Amino acid sequence: MIGNQQVSDVEIGWLAGSFDADGCVSMHMQQTKRGEVQCRAEIAWTNTNWIFLDKVMSLCSRLGVNLCVQEKTRSKSYWSRAWNVRTGKLSKAKVLLEAMLPYLTVKAERAKLALDFINRRLSFIGDGKIHPYNDKDYAYFIKFRKLNKRPQPPETSSTIETPVFRREGSRVDPKKDRSARILKAA
Repeated sequence: MIGNQQVSDVEIGWLAGSFDADGCVSMHMQQTKRGEVQCRAEIAWTNTNWIFLDKVMSLCSRLGVNLCVQEKTRSKSYWSRAWNVRTGKLSKAKVLLEAMLPYLTVKAERAKLALDFINRRLSFIGDGKIHPYNDKDYAYFIKFRKLNKRPQPPETSSTIETPVFRREGSRVDPKKDRSARILKAA
């Protein structure tokens, strides 16, 4: 059990798994009405299955985090309805990330970085001073952007791969086509 003892470890594990699969931790910069640039952190899930999102919201609520719900705009008339549930409030994002972090795999590194940023910004609350964003805050944003670059799959030396089947009679350059080289070697 975590925190307020209302959510079991199994439920937190489910929440973390759903976050790894359909969730998003994001950091972005935005300009305020006064012209200041702010770095923001946000936790969100997007899905077309309302029952799934309802369970996410229920578990988050039991952790003390109420998520904002927004219906996604459909660009194409044949797309399914989708919803986005999220929080951009740093103290609430911290609660969710701290609860899910031990169970995360895919998004663990991004979650740790976002949590470090959140803890840094929250450490300023209560001292009565205004703390503008500075180079340390922007450095978190830059590190986060680098983490978002999609990793390339590793090259394998194994010849046990699924070959790409081509239509009979189509031409394939064996020097350029990896599946043709693998089949030839076997």
